[in-house]
Amino acid sequence: MVSAGRMLGNGAESHVAHYMASLGYQILTTNFTVPGMGEIDIIARHDANIYFVEVKARSNPEPFGGMEGCISNRKLARIRHCADIYLRRNEMKDTYGKILGAFVHITPEKKYEKIKLIPLE
Repeated sequence: MVSAGRMLGNGAESHVAHYMASLGYQILTTNFTVPGMGEIDIIARHDANIYFVEVKARSNPEPFGGMEGCISNRKLARIRHCADIYLRRNEMKDTYGKILGAFVHITPEKKYEKIKLIPLE
């Protein structure tokens, strides 16, 4: 059984993927998982770059240093490691990858709004 929080997270990831596609990003995959290491929510291409996207959704974005503060250095290291594996597996070793945070505000009515894409490196 999927928790209510996980359902909101899945919805936020889907919402961000649609938003990014509307901006011209090509969504390559979602929920790329490396067992024992972690997951990348969205992997997308735009121009010559590959973007590894961590999605965070909150109803109150202010605690803990704002939404940007909710991605720790440890989490960033895991994303980098998973990104390296993705690039190697897909023979993209010479491709430049960038990590983005996609921060989504959830209204009290459980609607997704105010998507903010922020480079994390």
